[in-house]
Amino acid sequence: MRVLLVAPNASARMGGEAILPLHWLRELRALGVDAHLLTHERCRAELEDSPYAEMPISYVADSSGERAVWRFQKGAKGFAWRASGFLLSLLSMMRLGKEVRRKVDAEGFDLIHQVIPVSPRLASPVTHKTVPVVIGPLNGNMRFPDGFAKDYGDGSEAAEEMARGLSAFTHRLLPGKPNAARILVSNQRTEEGLPEGVNRGRVTHFIENGVDLDQWQASSPLPEGPARFIFVGRLVNWKAVDILLDAFSRLDAGETLTICGDGPERGRLERFAKARGLEDRVTFTGRVPQDEITARVADSHVLVLPSLYECGGAVVLEAMAMERAVIASDWGGPSDYVTPETGILIEPTSRQGFSDALANAMRDLGGDMDRIKSMGQAGRKRVEQHFAWKKKGEAMLRIYKEILGGS
Repeated sequence: MRVLLVAPNASARMGGEAILPLHWLRELRALGVDAHLLTHERCRAELEDSPYAEMPISYVADSSGERAVWRFQKGAKGFAWRASGFLLSLLSMMRLGKEVRRKVDAEGFDLIHQVIPVSPRLASPVTHKTVPVVIGPLNGNMRFPDGFAKDYGDGSEAAEEMARGLSAFTHRLLPGKPNAARILVSNQRTEEGLPEGVNRGRVTHFIENGVDLDQWQASSPLPEGPARFIFVGRLVNWKAVDILLDAFSRLDAGETLTICGDGPERGRLERFAKARGLEDRVTFTGRVPQDEITARVADSHVLVLPSLYECGGAVVLEAMAMERAVIASDWGGPSDYVTPETGILIEPTSRQGFSDALANAMRDLGGDMDRIKSMGQAGRKRVEQHFAWKKKGEAMLRIYKEILGGS
């Protein structure tokens, strides 16, 4: 079976969804699928200096327009960041769509799989007259919790509304999703964001994130107390790290908090922590290479992710795989992963209420190492059963065979 994976970005460094095509390429080839990846030139330097260098990857040259939008987005925030992201994805996918058809006709693939973008509303130009197309797993159609968009959205919801308004028009021009043989969605919220014209009988629920258990291994025993909390992620407004710091400032049993990541909010958050006298208990590491994050998580007891706009949240699954308890917002992706046996979900009802509940959860869980250990063990078991990339690869292969009639 020859499968062409399609993704505008394929990277372990960019963060977010860009790493997903690499996971699928690795796992499908390990299962004997002749999988190839088509991505953009901007990813070449990294991939040719990585374990993927020997795998079949081809590239489409970036246009001057794409490079200009890419440079603009790196310094943008809020509405401008999201709007430029939509534009970049659309420009990149249109160039990839044309190359997909040329490559499939020239090289004879059996199936095309567009892995990202994961947005259910973004139109797709990936189509073919005779070769079936799979799109996803998708994850999106997010909104901020009531009352949080003004302070934490930076106007980004306006970009989302613009995308929703343009959705019907763009999907008529670029009918990849309505024409797809199968669309994979992570949850009901995402399915509700699909465009009109999609045959719901071709929609399958399939969570997009997974865990490489060779990298994220169980980490026992737990380090000695007091409790060590860790946050891992980009320091952007909607991650609500300021609410986490506010909640943490009310703990007084010698607990520590490590903030792993970088981003436009870092300076403000460091000042926020200093104003609350937390310099000796809160550490900002800056950007940490992927292979060092495992050590940071292993040296902690509990991962905390208070994000208010998290479609996925793979870091939650990675912490669970390392037998670490999780405290997260009961909003978006973490709600699909965390159970009462593996962590604590907190509904973001209001800023003060969310901060209070975070403080209480950290205080209660941080003082109970037996409960942390039990949650960590349950988390590892849940990841092994439902989110290991090997199992996800096997499930995807079954979908491919079903579409191709069992071939």
